[in-house]
Amino acid sequence: DLIDEAGSDITADDIYHPQNISLKDQVVYLSNGHSGVIVSKDGLLLTNYTPFIRFIEQTDSLTEGFAADGIPQEIPLSNLYALQLKRTENISNRIYSQIDSTLDESHRKKQIDSICSQIYLEQPNIPGHLIQIECNSNQEYHLYEYAQYNDIRLVYLPHQNMATYRPGNQLPQRYVADFCLL
Repeated sequence: DLIDEAGSDITADDIYHPQNISLKDQVVYLSNGHSGVIVSKDGLLLTNYTPFIRFIEQTDSLTEGFAADGIPQEIPLSNLYALQLKRTENISNRIYSQIDSTLDESHRKKQIDSICSQIYLEQPNIPGHLIQIECNSNQEYHLYEYAQYNDIRLVYLPHQNMATYRPGNQLPQRYVADFCLL
């Protein structure tokens, strides 16, 4: 097994297990369209360097890299939040069992929207949590519950020359240390 040959104690089940806690449970969606992984009990996020290039370009001092010595030195990223999936539930049967099959498409959609609204209102109101109901391409309805984290701060960013590598004047850039910590 490649993981064992590399000297790691991580198993495939540590990375993904459908019923048990695994790395998949530590993945977060960032509001800038990217993702990250929670790597500490304090909520430290490992993500890519490239999504923050625009932020770095606007702050010349960060091209030299950045490492916060503690919480007071961390740089707040005020327009960024993270969502961590806490629960998902297939609610398709619950919805379809209440639909009047004689309705035309527009009335059927209104009835589905009404049922979804009712299911949404039945969910516990947990501070810092977000509930979404979505329909996939197979016409299955799923309820998603996320924990929302709004206090996102830059903790570590490698030097720009370390994070981007471009041999000669070749494009596109190749990233070698394409990570940062939030």
